[in-house]
Amino acid sequence: MRLKILLAISLFFVGLSVLFAQTTPRITRSETPAWLYKSTVQPKKVDLDDINDGYYIDLYENQTHLGLQTAYYKTIRVITEESGTENAGQIYVVYDPSIQKLQFHELKIIRNGQELDRLDLNKFKLLATERNLSNFIYDGTYSAHYVVDDLRKGDKLVFSYSLIGFNPVFEGKFSGNYYLNGGEPYGKVLLNYIVPNGRILNIKRHGSTPVEKRMEKDGLTYLFWDYTPEFNTEYEDYLPAWYSTEDWIQVSEFSTWLEVNKWARRLSPVVYLKPESELAKFVDKLWDKAEGNKERFIGYCLDFVQDEVRYTGFEMGENSHRPHHPEKIFAQRFGDCKDKSYLLSTMLNHQAIPNSLVLANTYTDPFLGKFQANPLAFNHMVIAVHIDGEFKFLDPTISYQGNTVKNRYFPKYGKVLPIQGEGSLVAVEEASVSEIIIEDFITVLDNKKAQLKVITTYFGAEADVIRASFKQTAKNQLQKNYEEFYNKIYKSVERIDDIKFEDNREENIFKVYEFYTLKDFMFSDELNQKFIPAYSSEIINRVPEINNNRLSPIQLNYPLRIDHIIKITNKDNRPIGSFTENDVFKGESYSMTHNAISYGDTLMVNNILEYYQDHVPVNEVQKFIKDRQAAVDLFMNGYSVNKDGYLTIVNISALFSYNGMALLFQFLLIAACVWYIVNVYNKRKPTSIVKIQEEESYNGLGGWLILVLIGMFFNIILYLILCFSPTGIAGKILWDQLSVQSGLKFGIGFLFRFISLSLAAIILVFCVYTTILMLKRRNIFPQTFIFLRIAMAVQYLISISAGFILGYRSENIIVAIGILVFSLIGSAIWVSYMLYSNRVKGTFTVPYKKEQDIIIDERKLTE
Repeated sequence: MRLKILLAISLFFVGLSVLFAQTTPRITRSETPAWLYKSTVQPKKVDLDDINDGYYIDLYENQTHLGLQTAYYKTIRVITEESGTENAGQIYVVYDPSIQKLQFHELKIIRNGQELDRLDLNKFKLLATERNLSNFIYDGTYSAHYVVDDLRKGDKLVFSYSLIGFNPVFEGKFSGNYYLNGGEPYGKVLLNYIVPNGRILNIKRHGSTPVEKRMEKDGLTYLFWDYTPEFNTEYEDYLPAWYSTEDWIQVSEFSTWLEVNKWARRLSPVVYLKPESELAKFVDKLWDKAEGNKERFIGYCLDFVQDEVRYTGFEMGENSHRPHHPEKIFAQRFGDCKDKSYLLSTMLNHQAIPNSLVLANTYTDPFLGKFQANPLAFNHMVIAVHIDGEFKFLDPTISYQGNTVKNRYFPKYGKVLPIQGEGSLVAVEEASVSEIIIEDFITVLDNKKAQLKVITTYFGAEADVIRASFKQTAKNQLQKNYEEFYNKIYKSVERIDDIKFEDNREENIFKVYEFYTLKDFMFSDELNQKFIPAYSSEIINRVPEINNNRLSPIQLNYPLRIDHIIKITNKDNRPIGSFTENDVFKGESYSMTHNAISYGDTLMVNNILEYYQDHVPVNEVQKFIKDRQAAVDLFMNGYSVNKDGYLTIVNISALFSYNGMALLFQFLLIAACVWYIVNVYNKRKPTSIVKIQEEESYNGLGGWLILVLIGMFFNIILYLILCFSPTGIAGKILWDQLSVQSGLKFGIGFLFRFISLSLAAIILVFCVYTTILMLKRRNIFPQTFIFLRIAMAVQYLISISAGFILGYRSENIIVAIGILVFSLIGSAIWVSYMLYSNRVKGTFTVPYKKEQDIIIDERKLTE
């Protein structure tokens, strides 16, 4: 296998050498151009304490003559330390020999006022750079490399050269970007654009860039910046790609996005396939396979281009922006972003599916609209396809994507330029949230061991990424990577079974199952107290760690949500004790939530990270820093165990805490029930559910009714505890347990909690009222008792359902179901007794008091 790979690589590079053999890079020597602007500004003195590499740049000069298609560069490096001789003593000039010529004008050392000529063309080494080869892009560039000898501290190294020739793909129009300051101090910058009369160079300044100076000479306009820039000391990690504190400019002979649009359209004209071509035959087969269903056909074409046309590009010369012919891309089965998009567009055009190639920028995001219109504003090409009356953006370069075409993930590229459009930037649809749900099941065993089962579910872009990883990585290497991850969390991890996965590509859901034994996995703190780690490393790895003095926005991996659930089950099913924690750290752009709750023998920890924007704005940075630190302390937490290895946690405050809203709702509902009983229900006559005798047959309560009365008093006590105990249905612990859920589970769990809470309050009131009815032998007692028993059964059933949804252990559910069955059997017995017992019919005969007074008055009138 390795031999085949080496042979393929060898053939690849042999092919490249043959392909580009016609271009022989050369370096020539020439005099300094006469058209240069002569500067009078002196470099400023640089603070040597700002120097990093033992040297600084005293002059950086770039003058570009648009008419001659020549860019002149001059640099003066001042060596301040011995280390600078190595760092500054190597010269690299990168250029594309297929469209450019390299001419050196001077290379000298100034030492103690004396100039030492070091320009020797024979000492230059021409090396194929291929800066983007790691990204499978071959751009044909070379580096002219020169190592300066005999360079010493205090020397000035001066060199200048010209690159002659512009890329013809831009059809004679010039565009460029230039940074006037950066992470190192400059003594002086000279930037000059020389524009022939009749040509207009548009300029867009960014940052605090000063206005350019102008000079007219010999039919040429000089637009230049000749000044000493301020040193930009602000550089931070995790900066949004669109954010810059540097001074920079954009120049372009393209005035509008419409001009860029028309230019791109000329580079990528619509291709009409010949019916007999191989590509046309292939597309026809896909159309037949789709049975005329356009969306299905688009999906087949997209899957082919994404998965079977590998991402490799040859971007020399004009092909830096001009795509290759679709037939060629189809035949060779590789291409870069523009090649793959062009191929997909042509396939869709063959079946008259409306679409447009689209220019995009993967970095600038919301600020593209503030740029000067020019082709260099884009670094990517995608496609927009018309489906069901609207355009859907698709990226043919993302491999192994899942979901339907309509719902397929498209990155947050901000604004783009459709080349078949009207020349205006268009905002792409908001990217759907990518989500990861991690479930860790840790079962504590004897001998300081535990079993770990991990189920990780990926959605959206995260599913695309993990699917590609599983497709492109050897299974053994994947297994090793996963084991190494857990070995960083626990002391020793031993795999029980191989990794398993489920790939639902149609809905874009990817699940990974892992099984491990943890050996001696408990840790000890400085007091030698043992604890079990409950770490959310995957979340922490996604939260940027930054300096406290941050002054710039922070890039976030938006859109993203990670939900990490850790369930630790005590050994021997020993109860853990009552415990709850709730902490939320939230800003406009993020939220970090920590919840922990115990039930029975299990502790459930739930840590959630969610991003709402692609960056933390400056006004929120300090809050983010504090929130991150607080969240890390909780997300990388451990829970103590006793000397026998049992997880035992008691949160005293939680034992005496209530959910204020739940408690208030209960009081209001109880008040409403009391009002209803006094003013409405108590005045009712018995229904036909139970046939009550007109005259009493029994004097007082007796028989089995004594057991019913005892049961009623027991139920009153039970529901008082259920409603008003901190561990009951209004307690903080129970509602905190709900707070660790999200999405559909949260919604259903909240509904069940609300119904159960309402029924418990109603049942408590009616338990008291029914007991009073029983003692007074009211005629509505039997029917009220029946209603009450039914409500109690419903309330208990809802409580069990809520526990099941919220993740109670299966054995606890089985016990609860057993109790429910027992309760239902008891209810059936007592309801039957109320319906058919003569004792009940002859005991509860007393009507409502006012009704009784009317009967007595009627008897007196009769007598």
